[in-house]
Amino acid sequence: METTTKTQGTSGWDRYFHMTERGSNLGTEVRGGIVTFVTMAYIVVLNPLILDGQIHGGVAQGAAQALLEEVAYDQDGNPITSNLADYGFISAAELPSFEVVHMETPTPRNPLGAKGIGESGTIGSTPAVQSAVVDAVSHLGVRHIDMPATSERVWQAINAARK
Repeated sequence: METTTKTQGTSGWDRYFHMTERGSNLGTEVRGGIVTFVTMAYIVVLNPLILDGQIHGGVAQGAAQALLEEVAYDQDGNPITSNLADYGFISAAELPSFEVVHMETPTPRNPLGAKGIGESGTIGSTPAVQSAVVDAVSHLGVRHIDMPATSERVWQAINAARK
């Protein structure tokens, strides 16, 4: 079961949270064009370094899916993103800083109490980032932007909302 809810933050910015059955929560805030991620994982921490790497990589992949990644085709069905020079991907330079908060809740299903964590950042970050982009331009009348939310698609959505 997955749900995405929108709540008004105390600072006045909208915050987006995505909850998955795996027990992860990712919040995204946008202020002045700067995106901030906050993610919380409910697990038993066996190796904090590996855990943080899994979460950071998952959040990066999910943000890239929302903002950049697309396999595009021309009108004849030929791929025009056939190599990494044409394909949008995200690096550490494009990612905002984010904070990981560990909240340990062991599972009764195994002796270690451990759970998987690899997908938690990926699952939550894509809808959180996409929702934040739409929310950032909603005051202009934009209600939807197809993924990925490239600068061209955002610009087209703003122009379409003005008509």
